[in-house]
Amino acid sequence: MLEINPLFKTSDEKIIAVDCKMNLDDNSLMRHPELEALRDISEEDATEVEAGKYNLNFVKAGWQCGMHGEWSRIGDGNNGYD
Repeated sequence: MLEINPLFKTSDEKIIAVDCKMNLDDNSLMRHPELEALRDISEEDATEVEAGKYNLNFVKAGWQCGMHGEWSRIGDGNNGYD
């Protein structure tokens, strides 16, 4: 996704992008290594960067969530998964 704001047209009909923001899908970076070099990790969420190191996606939920059923009992010693 590319957002250009502001964009000016000069008196000699040239278009000038003064500022822009670009957001790339992480899945496309393997096809565009030249864009990977432009990555500024300091602008990214630290939790998402850490998850990406393990090829995981982190989605921050705006609510409390939990597990239900068999998987919620992992570690309780009663389900054969521990």
